[in-house]
Amino acid sequence: AFVCQFLMAFVLAGVIYHVGGTNLKTGLISAGMVWTGFILTSQIVNHRFQGAPWSLTLIDCGHWLGVLMLQGTIIGLIG
Repeated sequence: AFVCQFLMAFVLAGVIYHVGGTNLKTGLISAGMVWTGFILTSQIVNHRFQGAPWSLTLIDCGHWLGVLMLQGTIIGLIG
């Protein structure tokens, strides 16, 4: 899990850098857009095909939103 989280943060840092510089605003906006475009959509599709309840989708998506926002904040502040 640590390796995967590190890889996710590395890729997010690349996205933030290419969007227009590393600061808190671009970190949070980029994290939110990555979450919306990739995490949220993937979780919805996967959970619908698995027949999982919407509550699980909300829990999982909320977790990943928190992860990406934390990564975006850290990258934005130290970058």
